[in-house]
Amino acid sequence: MTTPYVHTGQVDATSRSYFLTAVLGGQEGPASSIQTAMAGLCGNNITQTYASEACDDGNTIDNGNGCSTTCKRIGFCGDGTRQSIFEACDSFGVNAVACDSDCTAPVCGDGIRNAQAGETCDDGNVNNGDTCNSTCSGP
Repeated sequence: MTTPYVHTGQVDATSRSYFLTAVLGGQEGPASSIQTAMAGLCGNNITQTYASEACDDGNTIDNGNGCSTTCKRIGFCGDGTRQSIFEACDSFGVNAVACDSDCTAPVCGDGIRNAQAGETCDDGNVNNGDTCNSTCSGP
């Protein structure tokens, strides 16, 4: 006799497959294959994109980090509010001393010239001898 319920899916898969066998009076019927879609579990600290989660911070409360009670992103880069899951900083979409316009910290070699942070150039690398030197202070 086969096991009535045989799980052949993965814990973090997008679906699970089952083989079901009906047993009546000691007689087994034909096995049926069933595939089910997995539902996401918001609040389990695993971002399940197949369940339309944009984030999962391990809870279902809005604690201001950019992840909502339903695991959707709150806010956007440039809104002036730092969502810590998605952004290092937020300076309303403009370069600032401690923030690039894309809500990342200014780093020489990131390809974003941030004069507020002291960069006179930024060619996207830290190689000397090209259009900008390794400290982003000139050619």
